[in-house]
Amino acid sequence: MKRRRPITDDRGFALVAVLFFLIVLAAVLTPFTIAARTYQLVVRNTLAASASTAALSSILQTGALVFTLGEANGLRWPDPTLVCEIRLGPDSRVILRYVNHAGLIDLNAAPPELLAFGFRALGLDPDAADGVAAAVVAFRTADTGSGHAMLAESVAVAGGLKRGPFEAVAELSDFQPLAATANRRLEEVFTVLSGAGTVDRLRLTPVLEAMLRRGAGDAHAFLIESGGRAPAVTLEAELYRGDAVTHRGRTVFAQSGAGETAPLHLLEPMSFEASPDTAILRPQGSGDPLCAGYFEPATQQLLAEFLP
Repeated sequence: MKRRRPITDDRGFALVAVLFFLIVLAAVLTPFTIAARTYQLVVRNTLAASASTAALSSILQTGALVFTLGEANGLRWPDPTLVCEIRLGPDSRVILRYVNHAGLIDLNAAPPELLAFGFRALGLDPDAADGVAAAVVAFRTADTGSGHAMLAESVAVAGGLKRGPFEAVAELSDFQPLAATANRRLEEVFTVLSGAGTVDRLRLTPVLEAMLRRGAGDAHAFLIESGGRAPAVTLEAELYRGDAVTHRGRTVFAQSGAGETAPLHLLEPMSFEASPDTAILRPQGSGDPLCAGYFEPATQQLLAEFLP
């Protein structure tokens, strides 16, 4: 008589095998799932940032345009700056700041007395200011026999003297006494775009205005009342969502000729910064009443439509 084989139940083993397979599958797929979700978030954030940058670009272009149209229609140029806060929605706003370069000192055209006035405004003592002014003249002058060379030798310049015109205010950072001065502060005093050896005293920036109250010294003869249009205008914008600054942008523009039909061109490409740490632009009190002239309700509505 044959013996029967004991009956075995393989279901427990099969269950363990299935569970093991699922664990392995989950271990393999989980990184891909996380990667896919991360990629989705990255794409979403990138699209949102691109949309905000495009919106800010449109706002800067519109801000430049309404400014030049306002000038053609008799609205004054800012003296020295114009800050406008514009509500774009219940939770959105933009702050625009215009700086007229007629109130800045041109590094390529200003005489040493006016340059020294600007450096004193930045906090240098008179002797240091005179030395840096002489170094600036020597830096921009091709003639190596310039009478400012001896005084300029007391100022160290990274890379040596250029013997050519300044292309940007940021080049002042190469001058040792100004190495620690923030570029933004330098741009509150100097420009390379006015082309004038004088400064409009009615359009001085706050830094230069404060210096003038302490005394202009030898620079007094170069502070005039030009009454003319701006040679260039710096336009900055900060875009807010609630109380947080989400994006910041800036450009420099000018108008070729006079009148509404005169072409507008950018002297500096637009630059953008996402999620800046702190706000820089501050409305002045209740805002300049001139803002209402430039940014009428229809213009404000146009700006709001740019938002994503």
